[in-house]
Amino acid sequence: MIALVAAMALSFDVTAARPIARGTIVVAEDFVGDHDDVALLVGMEAQRPIFKGREVNPDDLSTPTAVRRQSTVMVLFTRGSLTLQ
Repeated sequence: MIALVAAMALSFDVTAARPIARGTIVVAEDFVGDHDDVALLVGMEAQRPIFKGREVNPDDLSTPTAVRRQSTVMVLFTRGSLTLQ
C-alpha cells in the first residue's frame, strides 16, 4: 500500500467529476483524468469531502472501513461439533 501511495504521489492527475461526501465508496464516474490513475482509486473510501473540480490527493482516500461504529455484527465460533453464534 505504501508503494501504491508513493507511486500515486509522483504522477497523479485526477480531479473530482462531482462532489464526493466523506465515507462514500468511489466509482470511476466520480473522477476525470488518466484512466490508469482512476482505476487505482475505484473502490476506495473518501476520508474527507472532495469538491467538484478539485484535484484528488492520495490522502483524500483510503481502503474502505469493514465495520462501522455501532454496527451489528455476527460472531461465529466453531470447535468440532460445537457452534456458538
